[in-house]
Amino acid sequence: MNKNLLFFFCVSMIFFCHTLGCSSKPAASGKDAIKASENLQTNQEKVDYLVKEAKGMYKKEMFHDAVEVCKHILQSLDKKSKEAKTLLDDALKELGSLGKEILEGVKKDIGNYGHGQQN
Repeated sequence: MNKNLLFFFCVSMIFFCHTLGCSSKPAASGKDAIKASENLQTNQEKVDYLVKEAKGMYKKEMFHDAVEVCKHILQSLDKKSKEAKTLLDDALKELGSLGKEILEGVKKDIGNYGHGQQN
């Protein structure tokens, strides 16, 4: 009896990990994550998987990919997902900050252009 229970538990854990992606490596891009989510059964499983992937992308500073995944969640799966909305807002803020930094660097470079060159 105990062997059957142990076997059932092991099979259940393997199925659980496979379904939630415990053993899979993170998606390389937003498009890859969205494509991988198509293999999941329910919308909730897809949302959970994609939120997890978007969080990983955000942590890796892959803000464009995080935005892409969150927009997909909100447009196609769950318009009310608080996690996707929050993550989308955070990623867009980071992109805005990066844009400002780049713009300031370009302004600085343009301002220094020609200084120090001899004619």
